[in-house]
Amino acid sequence: MTTKKIISKPSNDIDWDKAIRDLGLIRSLQEFCQINNWRIVVSGGYGLDIFLGQITRTHNDVDIIIYGQDSREDVRPTISTFLTNLIPKASLKVSENEFMIDIDLHTPGLGANIYYVQVAENPFTDLDKVIKQNGETITNSKKRFPQPMKGKLDDLAIDVQNPHTHLADILFKQRTLTHKPSHDQDISNLHLITDQTVVDEIISLS
Repeated sequence: MTTKKIISKPSNDIDWDKAIRDLGLIRSLQEFCQINNWRIVVSGGYGLDIFLGQITRTHNDVDIIIYGQDSREDVRPTISTFLTNLIPKASLKVSENEFMIDIDLHTPGLGANIYYVQVAENPFTDLDKVIKQNGETITNSKKRFPQPMKGKLDDLAIDVQNPHTHLADILFKQRTLTHKPSHDQDISNLHLITDQTVVDEIISLS
């Protein structure tokens, strides 16, 4: 991947109990998606760490994208029921295709943002044609939305957000929204594994 050294927090600064719990949630979601023939992609900080093959810092939440050909109306109750049964004491907010697990007193530090995206074709081979909420089919630019990549962390092998997209998203947010210091380490690591020229091009298409 790279000969440059990955930047990581000292081991004793990482909340390993939370990391283990979050990775357990990702594994459970992966099994759930396999049963339903949906493609799961880990994005955000955990997506980067899984791509790097190590936990580099404590992450606030888990970011997941689920791709499938089923309609949002059909999958909404299925995903909601699964999450409610998986984490009974956590509160769940559902808004269109977004499923947000709130942090609560019973599961401190547990948070997840899960998005369902309906695609027109096989989610395991083609994510370019996306069906919007109103039923319209749009074709995404392959430059703006490059394919996810394979990631592996210990025994967890799963698709993760393409590092180019991840870096472009973070840089775009840093330029337009409030600066997040927690992203600085991720940006440094992403620069080790991405082509800045490609990232600049992706940002220009945003």
